[in-house]
Formats: sequence, C-alpha cells, structure tokens
Amino acid sequence: MRSGRFHRVLWPSNFPILVVPELAEHLSVVLDEFAQASGSAAGDPLKIVVRPGTLGLHRTGRAVDIYEVGGKGIGKWAQEWNAAMQT
Repeated sequence: MRSGRFHRVLWPSNFPILVVPELAEHLSVVLDEFAQASGSAAGDPLKIVVRPGTLGLHRTGRAVDIYEVGGKGIGKWAQEWNAAMQT
C-alpha cells in the first residue's frame, strides 16, 4: 500500500501489508480524498495506521483493517460515532 499526497499509511514493521494491486490503488485514492476533505495538507498528511486481518479476504490480500486515523484509535472513533448517533 502506498501513501498519498494528503495521507501517510503506517503499519508495524513485523506486519507486512500485502494487498492486490486493484485494492491498493483504490484505497490510495479514497484515503487521499478523505484526508484532503478532513483538512490535511501535503505538508502535514493524515496518518492512517493499518494492520492485516487474520480471516477471510485478508489472507488473499483483498482486505485491510484500519486501526487508527489521525492519532485516534478505532475504539475512540467507535465511541464518538455511537455518541453522535444517539443525539
């Protein structure tokens, strides 16, 4: 997976991320559009932490798990989402 102009993809060095080229290309475009829309700049890209999953499509390089965006872990995102949906 490649980083884009407005986002940086990070992952633990002991967890190589291998995805099929089509998925990598689409993710790069979508993540760059998301990062730009959320206010990231080329000089200060949005950091996105990914890890490989262990089941199903992850084994064939057709899925990636996002664990953190902009320093906020998936648990915090879920809490904020749930709170927003209750209002």
